[in-house]
Amino acid sequence: MLWIMRFSGFFSAAMVMIVLSPSLQSFPPAEAIRSSHHDSYLRLPSYQLSASTKSLEDRFTFRKASEFRNADECGSTDNKIRGVCDPSLVHVAITLDVEYLRGSIAAVHSILQHSLCPENIFFHFLVSESNLETLVRSTFPQLKFKVYYFDPEIVRNLISSSVRQALEQPLNYARNYLADLLEPCVRRVIYLDSDLVVVDDVSKLWSTNLGSQTIGAPEYCHANFTKYFTGAFWSDQRFSGTFRGRKPCYFNTGVMVIDLVKWRRVGYTKRIERWMDIQKSDRIYELGSLPPFLLVFAGRVAPIEHRWNQHGLGGDNVRGSCRDLHPGPVSLLHWSGSGKPWLRLDSKRPCPLDALWAPYDLYLDISSVVLELQLISRSNGTKLIKVYPSGRGSSPRGGFCGRPFGQKLCSVVGGVSMRRAKRKWAFFDDDGFGKGACEALIAISMVDKSDRMEWGGMWCRLKKKLNLGIGRI
Repeated sequence: MLWIMRFSGFFSAAMVMIVLSPSLQSFPPAEAIRSSHHDSYLRLPSYQLSASTKSLEDRFTFRKASEFRNADECGSTDNKIRGVCDPSLVHVAITLDVEYLRGSIAAVHSILQHSLCPENIFFHFLVSESNLETLVRSTFPQLKFKVYYFDPEIVRNLISSSVRQALEQPLNYARNYLADLLEPCVRRVIYLDSDLVVVDDVSKLWSTNLGSQTIGAPEYCHANFTKYFTGAFWSDQRFSGTFRGRKPCYFNTGVMVIDLVKWRRVGYTKRIERWMDIQKSDRIYELGSLPPFLLVFAGRVAPIEHRWNQHGLGGDNVRGSCRDLHPGPVSLLHWSGSGKPWLRLDSKRPCPLDALWAPYDLYLDISSVVLELQLISRSNGTKLIKVYPSGRGSSPRGGFCGRPFGQKLCSVVGGVSMRRAKRKWAFFDDDGFGKGACEALIAISMVDKSDRMEWGGMWCRLKKKLNLGIGRI
């Protein structure tokens, strides 16, 4: 019997690098960038869904992640999880958009990789541009998730044009509306930015004791808090007086545990919107979605260990310079700031710590992929054919025809054209159907330039003409 082994990222290497001696350098934190019962929040732009799905498939290709199952102590979930309202679930909210999609997929992958009970995690994806459900499902077939459309018009009139454009994307403000977007039965949620990876069990963060507070986050009281607001803010008691009686500390909104019950009861969304409205007329702050959160919650945050937000790894917002880890243990690595690890890796100019993000990256760069086709049949023995995305293979047999390459990679393997053999050949993963039906097998794997297997599977030439069609890679 032929077995095709699958390999995920080399996350063990990441664990080695985490113990690198961290620098004692102190630096100002950077702004977090992705780093319902209200119909307007959930209004779907139906006119764009089908077209956008097709364009996304052409632009993005991700490897299918391994299946992540609960450990024995978690118990089986087959008959226990009863939907989004099940009280045993851990709820995680992340935004999805085209610019940060690669980061979001890596974040989800890291959470599943390090969770003791990954089947107990429910993901809430906030989108405003495209229908990404198909892409998520193909990458994580076993994932429990729901997609929520956030209408940009909700905040369009509240967003100031005076700050950096990247900080003012409407989806940056979707976290302000989680209490309205998510089902009323969801009482607590972890909100995470898209430019981070989790290297610890997220259930530890989930179990944070918020006490009497509505949100929990790592606080940084040594930061220069005054710089987040303008002189007009500090000189006007109507505004600066909001901090009277509290000890305001900076916190990064890219990692938060939120009590949605308290949020809904107090109506914090309206309080945040009021400050955003004031900003349009009085310009009381410079950054984007962070200051309204500070105005409402600074000094009223349940403290969480700093290990849960090793932020600033993206460098500062101007130079994107490389940074070291903060001193202390690490549970979450956060590339807040202007430099994103996937962009630096692709440009061949990575920072040292970007190597800790890379093992969770499921993005498949088709320009670096080689298809290895191994024909196994009783009569011909074994033959290896390597095929490149350009269609020029190391064998006269040529290229391979199929997705996700979006190119016509047509191969004749064993004298049979894959394109024309829809009734003779069928694709299957692992034990998709009995191998006894096959008179020949073709083992296929995609290998990148470093000889790491990206994907594996087999084609079967059927003994009988079963109209199963040709599957796709």
